[in-house]
Amino acid sequence: MFSRRIERELWEVRRGYRELQKKVQHLEEEESKTKAEGAATLKTKTERQNLILQVVMEVVTQQQAQMAKQRQQLHHILRKVSSVH
Repeated sequence: MFSRRIERELWEVRRGYRELQKKVQHLEEEESKTKAEGAATLKTKTERQNLILQVVMEVVTQQQAQMAKQRQQLHHILRKVSSVH
């Protein structure tokens, strides 16, 4: 009787251990998926921000060129005005 009881308890322990192993494996798989998804999301956000930055830099360059052109036009107008007086 005593050995059967121990045998039954050992069987329960083994079963519990197998269930625990399955749960741990499932959690590890979920963690791996979450890390991969997080990395993919981060990559997407980084690429998007990089694109936005490129567009902003292009706009800034265009505005600087436009300001330089307007500055030249203003100097030209000021020369004409000063030569008239």
